[in-house]
Amino acid sequence: MSKDVIILKTPVFLSDILSFAMKNKLYIKKFEPLLLFGVIFFPGYLSQLVMESDPEMFNNAIMLFFYFITAVSQIFLIWYLIHMDNRIPPEVYGIVPIRKRTVLLSFPALVGVFITLIPVYVLSAIILVFTGYPEVEGIVWQFSNFPLLPIVLISCLTTGYLEELYFRSYLTTKMTFAGYSRNRIIILANLIFAVGHLYQGIAGLAGTFVIGIYLTFLFFIRRDIHLIAITHGLYNFTILVLSSFIPQ
Repeated sequence: MSKDVIILKTPVFLSDILSFAMKNKLYIKKFEPLLLFGVIFFPGYLSQLVMESDPEMFNNAIMLFFYFITAVSQIFLIWYLIHMDNRIPPEVYGIVPIRKRTVLLSFPALVGVFITLIPVYVLSAIILVFTGYPEVEGIVWQFSNFPLLPIVLISCLTTGYLEELYFRSYLTTKMTFAGYSRNRIIILANLIFAVGHLYQGIAGLAGTFVIGIYLTFLFFIRRDIHLIAITHGLYNFTILVLSSFIPQ
């Protein structure tokens, strides 16, 4: 065989995989956000296309427990990757100590979320009235297991931290340092975020996109993961509690 021919060895054993990763870590680093999205969120994005969401899923304590365990593991994975980034300080990602003032600020920030959503839901209601198109509304949560409220609150806050840590803290910061303009970051990151809520119908998709933009601006202003994560979690919790008062 000619010496000019290069044989590419496919990494099979663990040592080969680790060696391949170390030699190509800069190349892999460019695709880290995509790989992370694929591991954490993409399976859920696919499942909503082939499976119907259960409106009563938050009434199930076992489901809430397993979700919490999974989400906390994913949160620590993102947290670890952020702290392993030697180029960008954690503070730029919004990783700062939680303060009492931040928790208090999350309540007016929550009011801001609902104010931001008013045009979206007014327009959705008009479309629904005049067209009768059922996909405008999407899933309507049916929460009724009130003894589970503390666990549901923890679950909602966990969701807030997971999604905000990736879509606002991690992804927007990575895109900023990759040279994307702020407008492109706001649109692209929140489109990806919104698509994961297709199961909520057109109104939910549009509402999620608007909420994402609002939280992104809040993140750019404050650079505090706790503020946007707690706001996000409180919004989810409020919607679930309100769902218990909606006639089925």
